[in-house]
Amino acid sequence: MSKLVLHIGTHKTATTTIQRSLHLNRTEAFKAGLVYPDLPRQHHGLVADWIRLPEFYHYPAGAKAHWQHITKVNSGTDRTVLISTEELSRGTPDNQVNFSELRELVAAFDEVEVVCFLRDQLSLIQSIFFEVFRKHGKLGWNNYLALCFRDRLATGVFLDYGKLYDLLLTHFSEDEITFLPFRPSGQAVSPLNALLSHIGFSNLIGKIKQEDANRSAEPLATWLSVLINHPDGFDADLATTILPLFDGKKTSMYTSAEAKRVVDFFEPLNAAFLERYPGLTASDLAMQQPLEDEYFFRDQVRTPVWIELARLMRNETS
Repeated sequence: MSKLVLHIGTHKTATTTIQRSLHLNRTEAFKAGLVYPDLPRQHHGLVADWIRLPEFYHYPAGAKAHWQHITKVNSGTDRTVLISTEELSRGTPDNQVNFSELRELVAAFDEVEVVCFLRDQLSLIQSIFFEVFRKHGKLGWNNYLALCFRDRLATGVFLDYGKLYDLLLTHFSEDEITFLPFRPSGQAVSPLNALLSHIGFSNLIGKIKQEDANRSAEPLATWLSVLINHPDGFDADLATTILPLFDGKKTSMYTSAEAKRVVDFFEPLNAAFLERYPGLTASDLAMQQPLEDEYFFRDQVRTPVWIELARLMRNETS
């Protein structure tokens, strides 16, 4: 029986690592019966007929033509086709995939499953901020965080997982939707291996070399690096120079009060979602509020820190 697996993210759950690893090892995967289509710019262009994406991602023939080709070639076989793009899970109401059209395009597959990794909102909000901010520094933290609370979206990424579930349930049955934890019970695992295992290809674990990508730098070092290096964006060497300012502590873009507010706001939403979706546990989405004696917070970047930063940079240039 033919099967289509839609890996829809969400953003900042090792999606780039999964996509790069499967793309580079697609021949090995095909031998095992797993098809990872070789498309320009990976699979993001498959949603470009519905979602606003830079022209760079658009396919000359259009996205729907590629969906039709993938379906024609693989339906009626015993192969599993894996499509991976986090853009499938976009949440902004006027910038979402038309799943009704998509289901029609792939109707010839015997089975369709949606697989989505979920990450705790406290770390996700910060991670998405830096994904955008490190490129040009134009995203303001205070306004961004306010919109996260107001819209329950982070630059279009769902933060209310119940709302994401609602969207999927309008086009897929409960049996066709699987949520997996990005950090099960708070533990770091390989999402690539978890995905392969879930879709029935655990035999490929170890055969597919994991290509790590998009590893985040320390938050406050990244923040200061981008501010100083404006308008050119993040500078890794500058971020490394800045790190000694924090006395060996981990850092957080949040203030302690902001972190507490995120936890207090999203914990009830997670509890409501978990009542509907028993496949995850509260520990899978637990938010670990940073402790004040272990973390250096954004509001601790005061005059003495700026003075010390100036000294560091003077020494670097002398």
